[in-house]
Amino acid sequence: MTKQGMRTFDARGAVVRMSVRNPDDEVGPGPCAILELVVRLVSPTVRPDDVLSGLRTVAALEPPEPARATRLAQGMLTEQGDLVDPLSADRD
Repeated sequence: MTKQGMRTFDARGAVVRMSVRNPDDEVGPGPCAILELVVRLVSPTVRPDDVLSGLRTVAALEPPEPARATRLAQGMLTEQGDLVDPLSADRD
């Protein structure tokens, strides 16, 4: 569950895929992890910080510093949860 303003909603349904990896020396000194996730567009919209709020609530996850979100891609999802480039047909 996550809170958006005064509302509480369950963000789990929007999460298609989530994984955690150790960045080693990619990010810099100190303990950290990279959370990679794919979210489906639903209503209400689920953002990366909503997922972190949910993890804070259910798993007591408190990052030592504010999280940074970077969008790596966007597009349509197949039934299997794979991302399809919406402009790929124009590139052929």
